[in-house]
Amino acid sequence: MFNQRAPKKEGGDTAPEVVRHSRYPTRLSIYETAPALEVSIEEFETFALDRLQVLRAIEDAQLRAKGEEDMRKRVAESLDKLLPLHTNRSRLPLRQLMAERRKDHVSHFILRLAFSRTEELRSWFLRYECALLKHRFREADSSERQELLMSARL
Repeated sequence: MFNQRAPKKEGGDTAPEVVRHSRYPTRLSIYETAPALEVSIEEFETFALDRLQVLRAIEDAQLRAKGEEDMRKRVAESLDKLLPLHTNRSRLPLRQLMAERRKDHVSHFILRLAFSRTEELRSWFLRYECALLKHRFREADSSERQELLMSARL
């Protein structure tokens, strides 16, 4: 169900035109479509736990941070460790960029399903997913923001 491989590029370089035509053209997403691919049980568990830790870190940062900058720093540290998403302009190989975006996309839908049982769980999930998107949007450059808005038809 969740098992497709990202396309390879010779030499491991990322080319913007290749990324643009991939399943995950940008690092920002509003998660409109559930993934139609397969993931192993190990990936499923790792993806879900990593994203849950990020959302809990956001919750913790909102409660304990000593200001906006401290909160941003705490969230960024958690994201860098557990759920990194690099830009298309980074020098990472295409395979790694797509793996990061795949993990982000799949983990969102795993938790979306897990937190759908009650209104209280849905509310918590939505609150911190919105905070995560807000953080990523704020950290993105203008072209990434524009790509997200265009992909969302806004």
